[in-house]
Amino acid sequence: MHIISTLRLILRPLIPEDAPRLAALDADTDVLRYIGQPIATSLQGYEEFIAALYPKYFQNKDSSPLYGLWAAEERETRTFLGWFVLRPALDYRFAKEASYEAGDVEIGYRFHTSAWGKGYATEGAQELVRLALIEERTNAIVSLALTKNRASTRVMEKCGLMFQREIILPGYETPGAVYALKKATTETPTLYRPLP
Repeated sequence: MHIISTLRLILRPLIPEDAPRLAALDADTDVLRYIGQPIATSLQGYEEFIAALYPKYFQNKDSSPLYGLWAAEERETRTFLGWFVLRPALDYRFAKEASYEAGDVEIGYRFHTSAWGKGYATEGAQELVRLALIEERTNAIVSLALTKNRASTRVMEKCGLMFQREIILPGYETPGAVYALKKATTETPTLYRPLP
């Protein structure tokens, strides 16, 4: 299993045993406040969601080894804090509305409220952005959040992504904010680097 380490985090691919952890995360109304809907509505639904990731990303020879959903665990305690997603941006359900293009790589994250405000999302996202920018297939790193979700957009900004535009999202009253970091505008990434 591929593992990504940072100073305080272990990132690993989701496994079937993570289904209850995802369900517990999505059961928190504060976590879903700016998201709107959980990944699934039953434990079986979460299990099926995780199972579908393997042929699409983790076992797909045409996919980057970076793509997929990554469980984020505290390095010392191995406590499940939440997850990151890194994938071709065209896989995102609002890719058309966001005007994403081939070569764009989307980053996203969802964390337990107990992990908010501690820099975990920034730390893991910066490392994933750094690794994704090294890949030849990456043209830009992109992300989207509701404009009211300043905690999420601040993480994007700390990763070097810049505000591009506001968009209307079907089913949401609040507009979305599209952020991007284009590879052509950066040299060797100088973002957060973990200790060896």
